[in-house]
Amino acid sequence: MKKLLLSLILCTLFVSVNAQTLKKCHTDEMMKAWFDKNPNAKAEFEKRQQEAKEQDAIAFKNGYGQQNKTMVAPTYTIPVVFHVLHQGGAENISDAQILDQVNILTRDYNKLNADTSVVVPQFKNLIGDVKFAFMLATKDPSGNCTNGIVRHNNPKTNWTNSLSDYIYTWPRDKYLNIYVVKTIASGAAGYTYLPGTAPSLAADAIVVLHDYVGSIGTSNVGKSRVLTHEAGHWLNLSHVWGNTNNAGVACGDDGVTDTPITRGYLSWPSVTAAAMFCNACIVEYYQNYMYYSYCD
Repeated sequence: MKKLLLSLILCTLFVSVNAQTLKKCHTDEMMKAWFDKNPNAKAEFEKRQQEAKEQDAIAFKNGYGQQNKTMVAPTYTIPVVFHVLHQGGAENISDAQILDQVNILTRDYNKLNADTSVVVPQFKNLIGDVKFAFMLATKDPSGNCTNGIVRHNNPKTNWTNSLSDYIYTWPRDKYLNIYVVKTIASGAAGYTYLPGTAPSLAADAIVVLHDYVGSIGTSNVGKSRVLTHEAGHWLNLSHVWGNTNNAGVACGDDGVTDTPITRGYLSWPSVTAAAMFCNACIVEYYQNYMYYSYCD
């Protein structure tokens, strides 16, 4: 699957979740660690992102192709494989919990989530409906039948953030690979790499804690949008305040034109507070899958 410039169509995706103290995404830290060792990779990434930003500005000016209201967007089906790394504990989550997560991903990326009803008025007409369907893979790389869930009894369930941990990845141009693990050394709930930034082909995958998968089993509704967030990164969405993990510190830009400049939020602020930080005339939105506000 090509994933270039998908920020053009994944413009604004919204959530609403019970505020609570939860683990964060460490995509930015993992990318920075790789870029520190490979400055040329950083320069190439920044060049591509700037090109994407410029093309997005043109698309925004043209109404993101919405002038023709009769146009029906296609549905892209993304085959997903879950690699469940476990040692016989709670991290060996059920098929039902994984299927619940797949359904949540498809719901969230098709504007089918009921909590769009609480979106603040200024942004109701910008809610993303990108027509992506996520489906558990039915064929493995050898053409054999599969249910898209592969279980591995392996101590790597205690994820070390090493590239050597990615030993089960299926071809990344045919599948979205998701590693489900017990612990992550960095303390994150999950992370991935933006397109073109993974240190290896095998690392073009999402890693997530078992108790942040779906809304049932070892997880719960309040944690159920973490993979929606990580899939956004995998599809080339940055954090709304930019490529850092420091929400709430400084005003920043995610490269998508219809997203207001924002400092990012760690909790659900009042609309007044949100409106006044970066630009007194523009409301900063905090019900977005790429925030940390957990405004579900």
